[in-house]
Amino acid sequence: MPHRRLYAVRRLAALTAAALLAGCVTAAEEGVPPAGAFNVAGIREDMAAARIPVKDFDRIFTPVPAFYRWAPGDVPVALRFAPGFAASCARTMTARFDAEAARIGRETGLRYIRVADAAKAKVLMEFAGAPTSGPAFRAPAQPTWLETWKNPPAQGPERWEGWQLSDPATKSIVRAYVFHGKPFAKNSNRDARLNVCPADYDFNDWLIRIGWKREDAPLNYGFEQRYDEAGLAAYDRFMLRVLYSEAVKPGTSGRDIAAGLRKALAAK
Repeated sequence: MPHRRLYAVRRLAALTAAALLAGCVTAAEEGVPPAGAFNVAGIREDMAAARIPVKDFDRIFTPVPAFYRWAPGDVPVALRFAPGFAASCARTMTARFDAEAARIGRETGLRYIRVADAAKAKVLMEFAGAPTSGPAFRAPAQPTWLETWKNPPAQGPERWEGWQLSDPATKSIVRAYVFHGKPFAKNSNRDARLNVCPADYDFNDWLIRIGWKREDAPLNYGFEQRYDEAGLAAYDRFMLRVLYSEAVKPGTSGRDIAAGLRKALAAK
């Protein structure tokens, strides 16, 4: 019966086309994070505070081939206060670090934890008269690791410097170092009455700075917005909330992140 055979052929062709189309859609969306993996409420809040429209995702994320970030899990941080640093101030700054790290973890999913032993740390923050611990902390670096951030060494007792190393094979940050001389200069006086302890020391700035490999597209976007302090804080939090969302892994492309965010925001 020719008409039945013709119907069967057309039916098979239709099913084949549908299967091919489904395969194309699956391949195109393979790297897109699922909508439920984003903290939509928090991201919306930051977008409002930082004045980020959805259309600007193509300016912030899409140009970046792969975002580098810390691998999932805790990031151990060691604080080193050089001999002569006032013990009471060291305790105050340590408590400040714990509070700032906990807040960043709650808000963004980037979890820094403090460890006593620098040998077990992936981040070392040194407060001293000179950056003496940096070379030894960097020594275990592998030849294939890249320096993905560095502040050039400066002069003077209140100077600061730092660096970040990443593994291009895994698109992960693997090590970071920060040195700041100012707290030591202000808290190593023989006369303790002259010490000025920074009870509100800005660990937040350092922890955000080393939290991801800075890329030109999102950095330029932030500069162009001319944010005030509150706007910049919202933008920094937005970036970390997105990059440390459940389904955004080291190496996720900016194009996939933008697509996943659009889906998540449209779904809720």
